[in-house]
Amino acid sequence: MSRHLNFLFFLSIFPTLVGAATGAKIVVRDQIDVVYDHGTRLGTEVDHWFFRQNSAGPVRIDIMAYEAQEGPFERPIRTQDLNKDGEITLIDTYIYLFRDDGDLDESDEIAHNDGGTGTYLDGSIYVSDSFLSLNLDPGEYILAIGSYVLTVENAVEGLNTDPYRGGFFYPLTVTNPLEGTHYGDTEEYDHADYTITFSGDLEMIWPGDGRTIFPQAVFGGDWRTILSVTNPDSMHSADIEMRVYDQIGSQLRAEDISLSPLETRRFTFTESTEQPISGYLVLEHNRGIASSARYEGRNAADEIEESVGVIPNADVIDREEFIVDVVYDDKINTGIALVPDDVEEIESGQVLATLYDDSGTKVGETTLSVPKHFSKFVPDFFPTIEKPFQGYLTIRHGGSYDRVHAIALLIEYRADGWELTSLPVHPGE
Repeated sequence: MSRHLNFLFFLSIFPTLVGAATGAKIVVRDQIDVVYDHGTRLGTEVDHWFFRQNSAGPVRIDIMAYEAQEGPFERPIRTQDLNKDGEITLIDTYIYLFRDDGDLDESDEIAHNDGGTGTYLDGSIYVSDSFLSLNLDPGEYILAIGSYVLTVENAVEGLNTDPYRGGFFYPLTVTNPLEGTHYGDTEEYDHADYTITFSGDLEMIWPGDGRTIFPQAVFGGDWRTILSVTNPDSMHSADIEMRVYDQIGSQLRAEDISLSPLETRRFTFTESTEQPISGYLVLEHNRGIASSARYEGRNAADEIEESVGVIPNADVIDREEFIVDVVYDDKINTGIALVPDDVEEIESGQVLATLYDDSGTKVGETTLSVPKHFSKFVPDFFPTIEKPFQGYLTIRHGGSYDRVHAIALLIEYRADGWELTSLPVHPGE
């Protein structure tokens, strides 16, 4: 996931589970993104996939990613949309397999691979797709996948700084590769897709820190929030404590639920108030879960007029600073919503908000007194900024607010009404 996210790109942070069955094949999909810091390219991300080997025996891991039958400098180049997503992405993958002992470092490495002629069993069409075929003892493992060239140090860290090529970064997205073009001929490369097929007596582990928070929800009036929760584990149940709060931290609902393996359940939250109120959702769980939410506005005929997807922030931001891209003009406005990680114990806190324009010039700075739930648009706490404005906001937190869950809010006004979207924030340095 990029540290400098485009507003239109947020769904790709959630990997897609295509199938899961113990002792059979498990197929997962995601993408590698180029990582930026205020427009400066830092490298490419390295994804970590966790799985459990149930019994001693053979395991095969196959990557399908490079969507062409020739190398990047060969011509003509014949492309094929392997994952049927309407684009062609070319990435030379590199994978590492580690033992998961709870403290990942270089000594945990078991094997690595950059590709080869044994990669074609999963539908791959070029030798750069990575694969592993080996015997594993029972236990838990981590597969790290990134772009060539990937050092073991970068595989552990989760960021490929690409030291071999000195700033020449994979991956590349090309919709229609032209005669004579190669990797360095276009700037249109910010991600590349991949598919992993796991074969063997294994199951995926969906890690979670035990808590998922949706920092923004709306209920009351004509609005309701709908929560969907899935247990992606094919063998074990998931126990969840679900709590719903309003904007001042008053608990509106609490329920304990248990999800069977691969079970999905949906919940609808409403309040009997004339005006809509904002709040947040807290899920405590004993194993990793997949969850999503949306809030809906309905008319007198109970027809949906507005539907807004809400992303969770399952990984707390425990760095000192996080960053939000800001756009403010006649059609777009940007805001933030945040909730402290230990929301039940904290009464209030303070954060330092600093606003910069696109050139990095400081526009303003203010200290915000934040209750248990904070949800505002940027002009609400920087009222002197003028349209049109484009830049970024940094939020520094500390003391009682040293761990927070946060999302960005983007509202766009259109001819047929307005549309509100929630987006991830990204950590600062």
